[in-house]
Amino acid sequence: MVKAKLRQTLKMRAAQVVDRDVKTDQLHQQLILFLHNYPGCWGTYSSIPGEISLNSLSSLCPAIQFAYPKVVGSELEFWIPGDKGFAPEARWGILEPIADGARQVSLAEMSGYLVPGLGFDKRGVRLGWGKGFYDRALSGFSGLKVGIAFAELVQTDLPCEDHDVRMDFLVTELGTLKVV
Repeated sequence: MVKAKLRQTLKMRAAQVVDRDVKTDQLHQQLILFLHNYPGCWGTYSSIPGEISLNSLSSLCPAIQFAYPKVVGSELEFWIPGDKGFAPEARWGILEPIADGARQVSLAEMSGYLVPGLGFDKRGVRLGWGKGFYDRALSGFSGLKVGIAFAELVQTDLPCEDHDVRMDFLVTELGTLKVV
């Protein structure tokens, strides 16, 4: 139950982030700098309450195609939205691309994935919401895995289990950290 207690603590800390909008804008700028070096198709997410919104990233990085997850059973599929955009909120309040006019892509087609989390540590360990979607989807993924977090939610050490997928980089409002 260590992870459950950490989730509660990090949810409270995320809710108390001061200057959230300013820090989100700063994080977007750091992501633009990072993504400039890694073109192609990138996986990203539609944020839920408590996560950093990357909703404006596609307009800030028009040269990059962004694929969004769609929950199918206990797995994720990835879609580049078409002209119809996103469906009304699906499970857990997540916006998902409307399949009609969208293009499904595999992880093999992606340069990397921007991964949300409640918190990360400096070793690239991620603490998510506890459903395991990203760990299942990204296990075996050879592209870059980039954790997205506010600097104050980056921990020294988080518990890590065999199935937990580690990040290659962390991007915060303060900069980018290549994890070891």
